[in-house]
Order: sequence, then structure tokens, then C-alpha cells
Amino acid sequence: MNLMLIFMFVMILGLVRLMVWGAIHKRFPVSTAYPITALFFPCLLILAWLYGEHISLIQITGASLVVAGVVILLWRPARESLEKSELL
Repeated sequence: MNLMLIFMFVMILGLVRLMVWGAIHKRFPVSTAYPITALFFPCLLILAWLYGEHISLIQITGASLVVAGVVILLWRPARESLEKSELL
């Protein structure tokens, strides 16, 4: 019975995730929304640290590179953002 409750919980979480991402994709272009999913991995690293796991320098470096990559992908100069918003 306990396994069935876990399965149902995971399925409900998956459905909620699907609905949230559907709403995000309606509001933002995929090129903006999808890179944010890469932030899942640094968040897992922080969670592992909070649970007392040993975090190596390689893991910290990798997570930092992921965050830097997302920032680079999502960074737009203010002028470019302004021009796009004026078109809408």
C-alpha cells in the first residue's frame, strides 16, 4: 500500500510539473524557459549539501559552470529587450 501512495504522489507531481511548464511556455519563448531547467542540477547540489553530503570542488565547479551558462544564455542587453518589448 505504501508503494502505491508513493507512486500516486509522483504521478501527481509530474502532472503539476506538466501544467506549470505549459503555462510557462505560453508566457515565455522556449529559448528563455528551457535553459532554466538546467538550474535543477545546482539545486540538487545545494540540497545534497544541506543533507550533509560531501561536495567536491569538481561538483562545485560544474554547478558554477551550469549557472554561468544559464546566465549567459538568458542575458540580453537592456536595449535589445526594450526594442523587443516595443514591437509587442
